[in-house]
Amino acid sequence: MAFFDYNQVSYGEKYRGYPDNDQVINRLFDPRYIRIKVEDEDSAVDHFQVVNVDKNLDMQTGLVHELFSITTPENRNFNLVVESFASLSKQNVYGVKYAIIPTNFEGDIELIKLHDYVNQSTHQQSEDVRVNQDVGQMQLDFIPDNGQPSYLVTTFRSQQGIILTYQADQATDSNPEIDYFEDDNHHYGYHSKYHAKPGSQKEFEFLFSIGDIHPLVNARMYADQYFGVPR
Repeated sequence: MAFFDYNQVSYGEKYRGYPDNDQVINRLFDPRYIRIKVEDEDSAVDHFQVVNVDKNLDMQTGLVHELFSITTPENRNFNLVVESFASLSKQNVYGVKYAIIPTNFEGDIELIKLHDYVNQSTHQQSEDVRVNQDVGQMQLDFIPDNGQPSYLVTTFRSQQGIILTYQADQATDSNPEIDYFEDDNHHYGYHSKYHAKPGSQKEFEFLFSIGDIHPLVNARMYADQYFGVPR
């Protein structure tokens, strides 16, 4: 997801036909981003080795399935399964589900779903010389406690903006509780902490609404249809 923006171009000497502005792409945060703590190791701070084992797209359902093998600096290994979709029938809806499966350790795992950044740097390949590959700048504002994390993201020059909000699915008997929380910077998100054993699988689902905040956004609303998880 991204916004178009522009920067003014300065020239030592400007000739007729030279553009006044340079096109820039502002990239929103990645809704697939997840922060995982394994005991005292933190994916946001420590270097977790990530191997993409498998990735495929179901052309019939639009579901993207990805499998990663992740190893911490202390050699704790777990598999991370990520399933995601962008709804075609409800174009403001995006869903993502994570499954965490430890392979060689037993210990505490904490999952944190918090998007407190914009202006992320990503490598983009483009042959279009008209588009500046530099990342533009945006402003992210957390909307005061809305009962679920909500953001207003705006560009500085093109004056584009969007509201995003997301909600966690309710925990089942086999999955841990996911708690809504506010961090020390007054940013809102979700987190869950549980004790994991090798081979055990725990799942976490989130549903995003992209656009105006809708009071009826509910993670359970579309989970059966897209994820096929029994309820």
